[in-house]
Amino acid sequence: MFSSNDPSKKHHILASLGNVATFFATSVGIPLERITKVTGISTAELMDLDSRIPEKFILEIFRLLAKVNSKKNLSLELAKVVPFTFLGSPWRLLKTAPDLRTILTLFAQNSDLIVDQLEIELIDTSTEGILRMHHPFDEIDEGVGGEVCIGLGARIIREHFGDDVFTRVQFRHSARYPVSVYEDFFQAPVVFQADYNALVSHRQALDRPNKKAQRVEARESIEWHLDRMRQELGKGDTDKLADIRQAIERNAIKGDYSVSGLAQRMAMSTRNLQRRVKAAGTSASILLEEARYAKALELLANKRISIEGIASQLGFSDERNFRKAFQRWAKKSPAQVRREMKCEE
Repeated sequence: MFSSNDPSKKHHILASLGNVATFFATSVGIPLERITKVTGISTAELMDLDSRIPEKFILEIFRLLAKVNSKKNLSLELAKVVPFTFLGSPWRLLKTAPDLRTILTLFAQNSDLIVDQLEIELIDTSTEGILRMHHPFDEIDEGVGGEVCIGLGARIIREHFGDDVFTRVQFRHSARYPVSVYEDFFQAPVVFQADYNALVSHRQALDRPNKKAQRVEARESIEWHLDRMRQELGKGDTDKLADIRQAIERNAIKGDYSVSGLAQRMAMSTRNLQRRVKAAGTSASILLEEARYAKALELLANKRISIEGIASQLGFSDERNFRKAFQRWAKKSPAQVRREMKCEE
């Protein structure tokens, strides 16, 4: 059991996940009395599925499972039995995603509402889509938690996008069972002692349509509910600005500085995007203008790029509109700023 000064007591998970983990643990021979004694959480506390319990609970369950002498990989067995509905509103939102990129983005953005310290990041490279997962417990639970999270994520993705979506799966820890056990579960090559835990697919697969996508009419109400959850948990919207700025940078690669394009990249409605950014004291339009202006200055410093070329890269319909916008930003013309840059060299 954790010591009384353990910082992880400040972090929480959905009680519904603790409920599933408890029933699974008893099914493989761990007495309920032992679970209660070790975790300090009673079964009554697990019955309110929408409530939250200390995150230490799940680590103690993982530790107990790691001690069970079983021919089966209990981590993957647990990942098999978690009902998706027990993931609450984040799961309801995932079901509205039109394609794989969107569902992975939503998964990454809302994972902390399921497990406080769970970090999920979608790395969109030129050749691969990498869903990286990390939790501080990965260092101390012998890889059990990582396998449960990766296994559950794989189940969600495979159900909506098919069994052939992954090119590989990787784990930081060493294999605890024969590699064939993992590859049978994931239907893909599995690598151990990697730099991080991840599900990896070809980049083209990110555009694969969700074959079970549900109607999106309820998305705004789900997003509103998630916002309320964040407020209740003290997770402010200002934390999302870093993700929003990153999304702006990625859209900038294709010259898209529109609010609608940003909302699509963030996998949310335009209305909800505006609400989140407004809560941080700014607006989506201001963030986009700031990014566009910064990019314009960067391009102007390269004298090999014409003003017309800069306008095109910044997504303007013509050079005249770019000059007008730049005059508003800098109170100077692009040519004037370029001359000043040249004098400073």
